Amino acid sequence: MQYIFRNAKGSIPINSIFFAKKDKIMELNFETELVKDVVIFDIPLLRQPEFFLMNDDQTVSIIASQDDGIYYNHRTRLFVDLDELF
Repeated sequence: MQYIFRNAKGSIPINSIFFAKKDKIMELNFETELVKDVVIFDIPLLRQPEFFLMNDDQTVSIIASQDDGIYYNHRTRLFVDLDELF
């Protein structure tokens, strides 16, 4: 499973990671063990994702499995099912 550390802002320590499941993106704070859903997909992937990537400022995510792909913009909440688009 791929994960991405949350960007640290200023003096805030890095204490969270993002990871993707077939139906959502989650954030885990590994100090407090608090888990929260960042987004729940409108249409879940058919399989567990093999690929998860966020841009540098962590505002856009790409999640993909062998069968599906999702583009998600965290600011605008735009959800694009990539296999439908292409």
